[in-house]
Amino acid sequence: MKLTTAASLLAFSTSSASAFAPSNHLLSSSSMARKEGTHVGPLNGFVKKIKKVLAPIVDVVIGDVFIGSEKTADWSRETELLIKEIPCANTQFLSISAGPQIFNRIVNNELGDATSLNSANVTAGWKKIDDQWEMDEETRGTEELFNLPGVWTNTILKNDDLTNNEAVPLRTVGGKEIMQSDITNSNVLFPMDDSDIVFADMAQAERVFKDLKLNAYSEGGGFPDTYNTDFNMQTDESFSRIFFHGMCAPLIMVQEEVTDPEHTKYGPYMVDLTHAADWKIREPDMFKKFGARIHFDENQMVSAIYDSDTEKLVLPGDSDWEAAKMQAKVTGVSICTVREHLAQTHLMVANDSSREVVLQLHPEHPIRRLLSIFTYNSVSVNQAAAGSLIHPRCTIHRALPLDYKDGVLPLFENARITSVAYQPFPDREIKNKALKNLTENDESGFPYYNEGCEYYEIARSMVREWLDKAGEEASDEYALAFYEAMRETTITQEYTLPEYSPENMVDLVTTIVWTVTGYHEIIGHVADYFDRPDKTGFRLTKKNPTTIDIQSSILGAIIGGTTAFPAPQLLAKFPNYIGVGDNVPAWEKDVWANFVYEMGLQAKKVQQNDRDRPSDFEFKYYDPSLFECSVSV
Repeated sequence: MKLTTAASLLAFSTSSASAFAPSNHLLSSSSMARKEGTHVGPLNGFVKKIKKVLAPIVDVVIGDVFIGSEKTADWSRETELLIKEIPCANTQFLSISAGPQIFNRIVNNELGDATSLNSANVTAGWKKIDDQWEMDEETRGTEELFNLPGVWTNTILKNDDLTNNEAVPLRTVGGKEIMQSDITNSNVLFPMDDSDIVFADMAQAERVFKDLKLNAYSEGGGFPDTYNTDFNMQTDESFSRIFFHGMCAPLIMVQEEVTDPEHTKYGPYMVDLTHAADWKIREPDMFKKFGARIHFDENQMVSAIYDSDTEKLVLPGDSDWEAAKMQAKVTGVSICTVREHLAQTHLMVANDSSREVVLQLHPEHPIRRLLSIFTYNSVSVNQAAAGSLIHPRCTIHRALPLDYKDGVLPLFENARITSVAYQPFPDREIKNKALKNLTENDESGFPYYNEGCEYYEIARSMVREWLDKAGEEASDEYALAFYEAMRETTITQEYTLPEYSPENMVDLVTTIVWTVTGYHEIIGHVADYFDRPDKTGFRLTKKNPTTIDIQSSILGAIIGGTTAFPAPQLLAKFPNYIGVGDNVPAWEKDVWANFVYEMGLQAKKVQQNDRDRPSDFEFKYYDPSLFECSVSV
């Protein structure tokens, strides 16, 4: 995200830094930021000295100059005092600039709509010479997206295909292009400073969020609106809904059969997240450890929670029941946000497919023609995500309580080695018998699986028809190269793509389509989770473990706000793309029209299921009329 409201500060800080030492050591996320501020030899002491000089200056510029200036003219005195009380210049900086920037980007519709996709713009990576496609090195460039030492490394295209968007550098320092995140993630200019201050009450939180423009977009803010009507996460029923019918549904789907007598007495369902207690907390006297084991009875109602931080089993009615529920929510939502959403959906499926469709498939290839819709803008989206959600001292690292080396990196490693992101959704085994019975005997009982499978089959039928129409091109040398390149990305994951076959190609393409649309809708719909600090968030303080502290709740809302940038809706004709252009087959229109028709029928079915459901919970996430064609942030 390019936060231009602080341009004067950045001009000062970058010029000052370059005057003291080489910019690639001070500011680059590919050097210092990725090594947690570790430097070799004499430079280490030199940087510490510079940090002592620059960091306080940055604090003064933001805390005493920007806050109270025209940049915060709409803030109340209450908001000014609260933001100044946070001892983190990075959080103050984002509090000033992020909300208005997000709101303006939404208003300006920067990601476009269905008419923005144009066949003439599918050009990256190749050039046509004498009617033959040849690789074009100038437009197929890649660069390192991230390098998590000993954990995971990945590359990304330098530009989007259809839009040619890129994460534009803010300025050049000492001949090196510097990104916004290179500066705000800098340990020299913006060191880690944590706070455990909490809001006095939710009314105060709402006033502050409104001043920061982190309230709902429909109310003039930069936070996404939700389409759910009653998801407060406070009652036991609403809490349970998170794990059966919300973001954490993937966690309960992979759980084993409950067999321990000490556990079965609390019910047939259990989500065990106690492994998260091993992730190191950077301020253990200030923040609680992650970790919880959540039990549910036969009615999918929470019945007991083991809190890994207090090492206590808590029951409904106990004095610390609300704190235990918050511990479980924060642990589950933090894991799913980083692992299922960021790592497995964005960095694996969306990033790897957007890269390989360009590197392996020429612009007229039928598989690229199809997947270009579902990878639209994914490069620029994931470039932005890397800066704010992966590197040391990034926004999510500051929002979490975790040490980077022994907390964040193990979480990313867990995301890689446990990934079944490319396994066809209907083939994923449900090992808990009670949950399996729920899917077989009560269609409305676990719609995350049932309606997820229904949409998967609709997508698979479309993909199969598309590849059938493609004829020999569906298995030509380009197609095989694409499949093998995608298979190579899964070698170190729990589920590795099988050897090529025509049916396995259908499943690969279908899984990409399903993941970036339907699955991303449920795992990425953060509007329900980060709008109030008493719902959930990324960390809990020792002082008040029933709410999220001010600093982390603001950063969580900013992360949530970036998801408000809408990608084009999937249920659309794409009039400048489907069946349009030189050498584009006419059959595309028929196949796509049938897909849109089937999605329309499924949307009505999901909406009717929601109306007919006997229990109180809503489940709208697999309604195709809500899907976007590709991942937004």
